[in-house]
Amino acid sequence: MNEAIIKVKSELGIDAVILNSRKIKQPGILGFFKKNVVEVVAAIDEDYKIETKYSKKSKIKTKLEPEKTEEISIVDPKKNTEMDTKIDKLTMLVENLEKKISSIENNENVENYVAKVEVENNFDKYIKLLTDNDLSEKVSMQIMSQVNKRISVDSNNEKTILNAMKIVIKDYLGEPDEILSDYNEQKVFMFVGPTGVGKTTTLAKLAAKLSLRENKKVGLITADTYRIAAVEQLKTYSEILGIPLSVIYETDEMDDAINDFKDKDFILIDTAGRNYKDKILKEELEGMLKYINEPEVYLVLSLVADYKNLVNVIKSYDFINNCKLIFTKYDEAVTFGNILNVKMFANKKLSYITNGQSVPDDIELLNIDALADIIVGDK
Repeated sequence: MNEAIIKVKSELGIDAVILNSRKIKQPGILGFFKKNVVEVVAAIDEDYKIETKYSKKSKIKTKLEPEKTEEISIVDPKKNTEMDTKIDKLTMLVENLEKKISSIENNENVENYVAKVEVENNFDKYIKLLTDNDLSEKVSMQIMSQVNKRISVDSNNEKTILNAMKIVIKDYLGEPDEILSDYNEQKVFMFVGPTGVGKTTTLAKLAAKLSLRENKKVGLITADTYRIAAVEQLKTYSEILGIPLSVIYETDEMDDAINDFKDKDFILIDTAGRNYKDKILKEELEGMLKYINEPEVYLVLSLVADYKNLVNVIKSYDFINNCKLIFTKYDEAVTFGNILNVKMFANKKLSYITNGQSVPDDIELLNIDALADIIVGDK
């Protein structure tokens, strides 16, 4: 371009005015193999046309590289009006095409953004649905993460999303463990848990179920001698049900009590409902467990307790391997998410729920289908 300007000045003089400049391709097939021509339009007082060509050597070339030629045309502006008009039209067409392409890309980005926002909003919506039923945020996120792997979480398939949530919840809950009546040998069940959760009543319900409905021979043992009312309560149940009861005051008495019930199909043991912070709790339970061959231990928890307290209780009983979980006061609870919270935290099998004080009616195996419906608000 600098060389072209020099040419203009040398041909037209220093008063020449540059009106327009552009690069154009060489015409014809051979134009593909030549450099672009620089066209400069200039004017002075008189109208005339000057065309000139010059060649220059490339600054960097190899021995095999041919000499390159550039062409400069200096034309009269009056003669170039038609060409300029065509070029202007072509430029406008290109600009319009670029705008349309940009518009399409922007629309796609907007649509993708809107879709992403909708999915995120729906994700938050279902997280809130779960947390409103007392599921922890961590468990809620786990559930929705699994759902999102299976289906698209958008606003058009709410029923499908809820069904997927139920399936994931039931998978996490697992099949509840039931006390079966067809054991080939004697089974011993121990019930542990904090004070006031309803261990004694729960034990009595299961004893009545086995004795009255399954016609099994049952023996009761209580180690809860810290509360006089607890011993009297279990004595009353044993008399009504016609089931023998043995009371032990020291852990080493457990061996004799077990031997006294050799003829029984099932032995159910009630333990003291100590404060879970009491260090003596562990010593007493471990002392009794060493006299029992393969006991089945049930940790009894209240469904109306808050999650933080439930976690602390579970931690205090973590020295007991493979215990199962029973939830009481189902009829008093407003929300039921803590059942799944505890299941996920403790990694223990679920078993029974109790829903009233009536013996033996108000106890049943946990229904995971019904619970999943409740948690997602489908009932």
